[in-house]
Amino acid sequence: MFPGLANHPGDCAIGIQWADCLPGTSGYENGGGRIHREAAQQQQDAITAPIIAAKKQCIDDMQTANLDVIRGKIELFKQMPLLGQSFKLQQMIHFQQRMNM
Repeated sequence: MFPGLANHPGDCAIGIQWADCLPGTSGYENGGGRIHREAAQQQQDAITAPIIAAKKQCIDDMQTANLDVIRGKIELFKQMPLLGQSFKLQQMIHFQQRMNM
């Protein structure tokens, strides 16, 4: 094969759908480029599979009853007003609360 004809540059440029059309060509945009789409999907799956597995493992790990005591303390802490704030910060919070009324 001639080096300049790899990936059917002329055909893909005018919109003919070849399986090896490169991204950015009309042939690729019209549904060609199956080879590149499959490679991109495989790469995406390889990247996201460990992330999805880690997320599932994290959710499973957080469902234990041993953490309920900590969860209660965190919720209690969230509801407590902030103590020891600077005067400037208190002014900003007061202003924001008045604006939301």
